[in-house]
Amino acid sequence: PLGLAPSCLSCIHDPKAPTMEAQTRSSSGWSEPDISPGTLTELCKKLGAKGVQVEELMSADTETLNFISPVFGFTFLVHYTPNKYHKDDMVVVGGDIYFANQLVNNACSTQAILSILLNCDDALDIGDDLRSFRDATKDFNPLLKGSAIRDDSNIRFAHNSLAKHQETVDEAAKSSDTDEDTMFHYVSYVPVSGYIWELDGLKRGPGRIAPLADKSWLDVAGPELQRKMELYSKSRINFTLLAVIKSRELVYEDRLRSKRRLKLAIESKLDTLDTEWRSKCNFDQWEEEFHFTISEVNEKKKMTMKPVMQDLAVLGASPDPSKIEGWSVPSSTPSSLRTKEEQAFQENMAYVAESHDPRLMIDMWLQIQEDCVRLHESIAQEEEKMTNRQVDP
Repeated sequence: PLGLAPSCLSCIHDPKAPTMEAQTRSSSGWSEPDISPGTLTELCKKLGAKGVQVEELMSADTETLNFISPVFGFTFLVHYTPNKYHKDDMVVVGGDIYFANQLVNNACSTQAILSILLNCDDALDIGDDLRSFRDATKDFNPLLKGSAIRDDSNIRFAHNSLAKHQETVDEAAKSSDTDEDTMFHYVSYVPVSGYIWELDGLKRGPGRIAPLADKSWLDVAGPELQRKMELYSKSRINFTLLAVIKSRELVYEDRLRSKRRLKLAIESKLDTLDTEWRSKCNFDQWEEEFHFTISEVNEKKKMTMKPVMQDLAVLGASPDPSKIEGWSVPSSTPSSLRTKEEQAFQENMAYVAESHDPRLMIDMWLQIQEDCVRLHESIAQEEEKMTNRQVDP
């Protein structure tokens, strides 16, 4: 379970891999991790990635995945039994996928996060250090990549800065033996070059799971993840599913910007359809209905020292067009990572452009007002959650 720091594993013996004894010696200086969504989120930041967080999932159904999207990758934390471990040879060598063998006992969680971040440099900002590391090692074979991770001081520093204590694997080995019943292992899943890949550092190479074709990668990954969860449950194998996602605060801010842009488009359309449209909106009733929520959001924002953005046009004042930002049309986001909200935004923009019914436009405008309030509320809640994680990860 998360919150604990389960023992992790090094590579299973392979003719092309170093012996377990050699791997343990090479793990010197890596502390035992304190694993939780909060500490793994902090690990992403320490590694240099911007705008990402890690969340635990109870399900991989469509509703859950749509809610947390965009998702950059998943990782299973799975209870490991050596004699039941399936080390198949269904792997693919080469290609654009970044795959490294796992050579450090205590770095399972860090390697799982790296497996995702190093394959998402075109979808998110992984920072200068990780980008330089990836560029310098991308042509290495999996074993050399694993060695590079083991020997990289920046990665080791980020890992150790979040450890529950500073005891290294060598020191721990002197005081206790490894209990096989407490061993856990990470396996990650990412979309690269039109396929979903399984990245298991205990295997010789990456496994190609399924083609994406024209589908969102979540639509393809969801059933595969659900299948594995059901299989683990039936086999009574303990597991935790984690997702590396875009920061929820940034997601809500993106949606807020898109709402502003859509609201401006509606106002511009209404100005051409009915110049008196503002006088027909019952602003007082709307403001009274959401007064408590707006006040609550303002109070939470004061707690975090960030003022609420004054973009709710309760009195019907249009914002300055030059300050409006939002999703582009057509979208510049890769189709495999495009969210349902972004697709809906583009459809709504097209609908507004073609509409000639002021009544429907006013109804849509009022709905956007409500959406903006809810988004401010979600941003405040997310800020509060992140603050609490920092206090008690």
